[in-house]
Amino acid sequence: MAKVEEGEIILDTEEEVNNLIEAIRKEKVDEELIKKALLLSKKSLVSNL
Repeated sequence: MAKVEEGEIILDTEEEVNNLIEAIRKEKVDEELIKKALLLSKKSLVSNL
C-alpha cells in the first residue's frame, strides 16, 4: 500500500507507481517530472527485489 513518510511517497508495487504516473499525466504536470518519477521508480523497484 502506498504511504507517505517524512515527505516521501513510498510505493510498494509497480501498479501503484503506474497509477501515480497516470494521475500526474492527467494533471498535465511537466514531462521532465514524469521522466524523473519513472527513473526513480525503476531504481526503487529493482532495489526492492
